[in-house]
Amino acid sequence: MPEEAREIIERLRQATADHTLAALARRLDIEPSVINRAIRDQRVPELWMYKVSYATGYRVEWLRTGRGAKLNPAHVSVAAESLGGYGLPPSALVPVLTWVQAGALRSAVDLYPYAGVAEEYITVSLRGEHCFALRVRGDSMLPEFREGDMIVVDPDLSPRSGDFVVAVVDATGEATFKRYQKKKDGEVLMPLNPDYVPIMLRPEHRLVGKVIRLVRSY
Repeated sequence: MPEEAREIIERLRQATADHTLAALARRLDIEPSVINRAIRDQRVPELWMYKVSYATGYRVEWLRTGRGAKLNPAHVSVAAESLGGYGLPPSALVPVLTWVQAGALRSAVDLYPYAGVAEEYITVSLRGEHCFALRVRGDSMLPEFREGDMIVVDPDLSPRSGDFVVAVVDATGEATFKRYQKKKDGEVLMPLNPDYVPIMLRPEHRLVGKVIRLVRSY
């Protein structure tokens, strides 16, 4: 059992890329002596595994046992082994980015640096390889989208007129969520809330991806 506890700690370090116990302890917000005591007492708290899983996307079961798929979200793995037996559709572990991170994206592969440091992940049934999620802010997309809702974005899909999109102003790095529309006089980012004005797409605007899913908690 002592070796088993030590192996769990090693997997936690592997998942977080922390090369020392001191670095892992800082990540877990504990003292290094607490980790040494956990190894000595043959008991690694479940909370540590859930913290690391939440921060990195590695499955708790793999952290605990070393068996099964790791499900690193940097590769957006599919959790087929846990869902297939119940006849459920495939699911992916999707990192929840901040709007600042979304504004920094320039291509789908730019997601990878952020996936490893995301503080939150959601499980969604989808097939997009580079999908990420954003939490809706403000009320410009009422009544269909409320503040606090989660939207899933696929940066590999080219939006068509009428699709919901996330767009970025390169000069400021500001990201925004709107409906994309092609009009006779140009392309427009349309809010759903009539209290807000449309935004004409300019050369400095860039479409990051198409919104493919709304996730709402009640």
